[in-house]
Amino acid sequence: MVIALFISVYVLLIKQREQSQVKAAFINNITHEFKTPITTIQIASKTLDMQSRSVSTEYVNSLASLIDRQNNHLIRLIDDVIESRSLSERFTLKRETIDINQFLQNRIEDFCIQSHDKQFDIISHLSETPLEADIDGFYFTTLVYNLFNNSVKYKHPDRKCIIEVRTSTRHHELIIEIADNGRGIPAKELKHIFKQFYRGKSAVEASVKGLGLGLHYCQKIVAAHGGEILVSSVEHVGTRFTVIIDKKHGS
Repeated sequence: MVIALFISVYVLLIKQREQSQVKAAFINNITHEFKTPITTIQIASKTLDMQSRSVSTEYVNSLASLIDRQNNHLIRLIDDVIESRSLSERFTLKRETIDINQFLQNRIEDFCIQSHDKQFDIISHLSETPLEADIDGFYFTTLVYNLFNNSVKYKHPDRKCIIEVRTSTRHHELIIEIADNGRGIPAKELKHIFKQFYRGKSAVEASVKGLGLGLHYCQKIVAAHGGEILVSSVEHVGTRFTVIIDKKHGS
């Protein structure tokens, strides 16, 4: 009887600790997510203020569009916190038909404007023909930013970080590839990297803070869209993530 009671208490404590870890991970992740749009809006606003007299109308319009995109992303983040969707096993998707090439080009531009010391370059190899898919732009933005951030955080110490973004199609599928020339992931760790709270050798070597939630979250986002995310990597060479989703019929 005493042993059974002890086991019950122990199991309860373990569950409470896990819930606490999930909440801490959510707060850590969402705080990081807030930094991206806030930093981008801040930089764009300062740029407009400093160069308002010398820039073209086209450039001003592009910065205004950037601020509008990030503002909308910030609004969705606030909604996400209020409804605590990120703690749920299911996502409530708000799908819309999106041109994936234009979507990725906007994400690349928004991500690059945050960098003051230009620790990375992003090279795009986007399909020349429009590729449409019915996705939730908010969650896919989170997915793309997480993969970009990982490439920068786990850059190889002896070379500049190069990120390559590629889109293609295969039958009814739309393929997005995000690759880098970073530290790479040991083969024995690849099967674990999408697990919640998993942190591998690269995270330790690079002294990167985190709770091992980002890639788990990415996998959940892709799965919610009915797709899959694959990874291939070679240590000291780089890593490639491949996202496969259904393309919109007729695109």
